[in-house]
Amino acid sequence: TQANGDPVLPGELLRERFRGVIADPAVLGMLLAGVYVVASFAQIAIGLLLDRYPMKQLYLGVVALQAPLFVAAANADGWTLYALQIAFMVAVFGAIPFTDAMIVRYVDDRMRWRVSGMRLAVAFGVSSLAVWMLGPLVKTAGFDSSTARSSIRPPIVAGPMFLNFKPGNGSAGAVDAAGAGAGRWP
Repeated sequence: TQANGDPVLPGELLRERFRGVIADPAVLGMLLAGVYVVASFAQIAIGLLLDRYPMKQLYLGVVALQAPLFVAAANADGWTLYALQIAFMVAVFGAIPFTDAMIVRYVDDRMRWRVSGMRLAVAFGVSSLAVWMLGPLVKTAGFDSSTARSSIRPPIVAGPMFLNFKPGNGSAGAVDAAGAGAGRWP
């Protein structure tokens, strides 16, 4: 919040956190576009790694990076914030390919189109609602607390997997001769 108690809007936050570094909104917009361009390549990198390494180990690594990066970004400013934005968006975007990889490996070919269709319907429905709600929520809570709250989700997601983690329980491409998944989480 600002000194007068009003919430800080995201655009104002970037302008405030980059004060003395960059003041032009067009340059800030280009910097943010750069964050998303760099982060989008994480999906390609993770896709390539999924062909070579066990899915569970990769997923745990990607999710484990998110919480400390969110906490650090909530308390950063200037170029440090920018570097942390790139890092946490790489971790967030890097988690995207796992859903599709699990569908391909573990869902029978005859059901895959239904599962993929339901996943997309839910994703578009939830993301539409999230975009609609995000502005007012961040405006009310502020960027610092919203980012700090985002750091709570990765441990909740990864916690049960860490409890069940056994190194070496599965291999990259755990697929049987018919091309179906081995039926277990590698």
